[in-house]
Amino acid sequence: MSLLANQQDFEANGLYSNYHRYKLFQRRAEIIRQTFSPQSVLVVGCGWGFLVDELRMKGLDAWGVDLSEYAIRKAHAEVPDVYRYIEKADGRVARSLERVGPGHWDVVVTEDVLTVCSNEQEVSRFVAAARAVGDQAFHIVTCWLPGREEKVKGRDSRVMWKYQEEWAELVAPDPILNNFEEIVRYA
Repeated sequence: MSLLANQQDFEANGLYSNYHRYKLFQRRAEIIRQTFSPQSVLVVGCGWGFLVDELRMKGLDAWGVDLSEYAIRKAHAEVPDVYRYIEKADGRVARSLERVGPGHWDVVVTEDVLTVCSNEQEVSRFVAAARAVGDQAFHIVTCWLPGREEKVKGRDSRVMWKYQEEWAELVAPDPILNNFEEIVRYA
């Protein structure tokens, strides 16, 4: 991975610009519930655990996994009731996903993980790992928007910036949700 989020990435002026419990986590949980009707969900790249918490509040058996030690520590502080459902992943993604919770999921969500992969081959490995442990995969990615490239250009060179259509084609047939809250499906 080209990026393993640290404290500076989550705090002021970092990659996530003052990361906190945005309303989008509640909306994402509802989108996942309505789109997939799952009983169990694994969130890969769960950060501080907000999406896991929102999914659990909707009655789903949701778990999270993240590579970042800092994110895992913050999850303990931010969502203490859900912390036991959030685990530290190791560098071997497929093995990490297989040993979390029940080991097989109705839906595996990658939450802005693909955008910090080193290259498209690594993206393909993450997508394959998600599909291996889930009946369905759903990818949340940050996309360039046509005409707004300048807003993100140079912001962080560790991020793999792509247009929405490029991400959709790369992970097809899995649906994506771009960070601007639009679900895109390509068959």
